Amino acid sequence: VAVAAAGVGAARAEETPKASDLNVGISVMLLGSIGFMMALFELTHCYRAKMAKYTWKSISATISIFSAVLIFQGANGIVEAYITEGAPLWVQFLVSVVHLLLWFVGLQLDLAVITGVVKVPCFDPRFDDLEIMESRLKTFAILMGHTTGFAAINCFATFQQLVPRNFLTTFLVAPLAWLLLYSFGRVTDSVRERVALLGDNEKTKNEEMWDEEIEETEDDVIGLAVSFCFVQSVRFLVGGTLPNPEGEEPDEVMVSHS
Repeated sequence: VAVAAAGVGAARAEETPKASDLNVGISVMLLGSIGFMMALFELTHCYRAKMAKYTWKSISATISIFSAVLIFQGANGIVEAYITEGAPLWVQFLVSVVHLLLWFVGLQLDLAVITGVVKVPCFDPRFDDLEIMESRLKTFAILMGHTTGFAAINCFATFQQLVPRNFLTTFLVAPLAWLLLYSFGRVTDSVRERVALLGDNEKTKNEEMWDEEIEETEDDVIGLAVSFCFVQSVRFLVGGTLPNPEGEEPDEVMVSHS
């Protein structure tokens, strides 16, 4: 009887389907997602106020980056579809320069409207509550800064495709990006100073907020563009192929990586 029972148990064990690698992977992903959400909920409701504060800041920055990617990709997709599709690379570069300048100027004007430096009839900048103004200012500064940063990445990464294909020239695009963006930032800073002093010859609180927030945002734009170009040149040094402005390599190169 014992031998027969053992035989039946072994037969049932053989009949039990084995979980595939795909099913195991999906299960682990689902459990990890649930665990991540639980941890996120705990951190945002942490009894330590600083922990909750910086958790929310990290979440906000992450949402801003993904939103900025979608905004820029949408705008750039329209440009590619109607202007640069099939155009020579140098034309694509010139269009990307104009695209960057538009976002850079848009950053200045957008934050000027939010702080009331540039008055719009249908918008209340809330001079009566500077905390609300500052909250709006930081929100749109992060979003516009990331979008402008991606425009800068697209511009200088396209220029990187035009220079001779060796490590030195591709690497020098990174400091060149820093120099040009820094210089343009000094020009916009001079314009902001003139606008702030126009009329009363003094800077009000909202004008100071506008100037300081844009300076910080322009630094973020420089950081995004320079770091991306630097990584592109390092990838070229390591792999021997310069990725395209979106960081992608040809399929035949991708499959050759070990």
